[in-house]
Amino acid sequence: MSSSTPTNFDFTSSGELVTDLGGVSNGAYDRLSIGFSASNISLGGTLTVNLDDGYEPGFGSLWSIINGGTHTGEFATVNLPEPPLDLVYRVVYEADRAYIVLTCPADLTNDFTLNFFDISSFLEAFAAQDPIADFDGNGTFNFFDISAFLEAFAAGCP
Repeated sequence: MSSSTPTNFDFTSSGELVTDLGGVSNGAYDRLSIGFSASNISLGGTLTVNLDDGYEPGFGSLWSIINGGTHTGEFATVNLPEPPLDLVYRVVYEADRAYIVLTCPADLTNDFTLNFFDISSFLEAFAAQDPIADFDGNGTFNFFDISAFLEAFAAGCP
């Protein structure tokens, strides 16, 4: 879409953004770039991420899938490919972009380094009962999540 005026994008509950990842360089993956900072992007609906045939992403990969404009909300449903062993995909939302990272489970700051800030982020998420702190994936927040986080933290990142 080419436009000389700001545009609003609304990913409603029935909307879907599909992006294919084939590398981390420009042109190797799909993205939505908005050239006007006054444009508004309301996220909802579904994000589906596919890997191109033969592409095997590694630790520390980052894909900016939406750039520009002002973002509100998050995708209601996120379909991600199976990550490589001992890694996780995360969708990160910022005011002017949304991106996907491939990192280790305990890297809650998504900076590809484990440090005090990841521990602090875990404790904040745990106290708020944010799903990212449900490390054993059973829907409850208890000692087992703390233990699983500490185990993942001690294991480090590749």
